[in-house]
Amino acid sequence: MTRNEIVTTEIAQPVGPFSAAVTTGQLLYLSGQMAQDPSSGKLVAGGVAEQTEQIFKNAAAILRGPREDPGTGSACGPLGAYLLKYKAVSAKIESRLVSLQGVRMGRPSRIHIALSSRAGVLEEVQVGGEAVVVGEGTIHA
Repeated sequence: MTRNEIVTTEIAQPVGPFSAAVTTGQLLYLSGQMAQDPSSGKLVAGGVAEQTEQIFKNAAAILRGPREDPGTGSACGPLGAYLLKYKAVSAKIESRLVSLQGVRMGRPSRIHIALSSRAGVLEEVQVGGEAVVVGEGTIHA
């Protein structure tokens, strides 16, 4: 079974060789938390109430997980257009890019972006890649 480390910059970074949380299969293992202020790494001032509140804030930050998506094709089209508009990629007749996402969360994806332009004006954006179904459902109105 694959072990995935949950990484966040919203809590004080661990001082030892351990993770704030890991997942394996459908299980989440959350490490014990201290009442550390994320910006200073020091214990928050006050008593039990203030420290307990900070512990729950830290746990919530971990449970929100990484700020990374395993693959967002719908965001890659606008990204390609943005990069072309601000000349971060060539305005040749055709440009091809690859967006690598999901690495830190253990679900790497490569999304291919093809841009077609004429005289520096974007005419077409194509996005492609492979997908893995991780859930499905039905919405009833």
